[in-house]
Amino acid sequence: MGRCCSYVTPIPRTATGTQNSLTEDWLEAYQEYRLQYQLHDQLFPWSQRRLEYLLEDLGLATGLDKHLSFDMCRWTCALADWRSDMDRNAIRQKLGISKIQWREIGMKLEQLAQA
Repeated sequence: MGRCCSYVTPIPRTATGTQNSLTEDWLEAYQEYRLQYQLHDQLFPWSQRRLEYLLEDLGLATGLDKHLSFDMCRWTCALADWRSDMDRNAIRQKLGISKIQWREIGMKLEQLAQA
């Protein structure tokens, strides 16, 4: 079994440094999920390939015409953050890329935002 999703994503912080809280609905859904799948050390105890298949099935079930992937979701989120004027360094960190990689990615996001 792959370990692609065993990391923990930090809870976003506000400008003052306090953590954003999750809604009660989200917490209830998470608890139900956790009990259903008996989670121990991984949030998604499946391989990266299996998660991609599940996401693709979800896209088909909802009637999406195009292939859905986590990479597509990642880029869509980055572009939405860019368009909402999120701090550019925060976007870079959220994507987990170096400052050198950011030069090219930042230019691509700028082009996409203007399209």
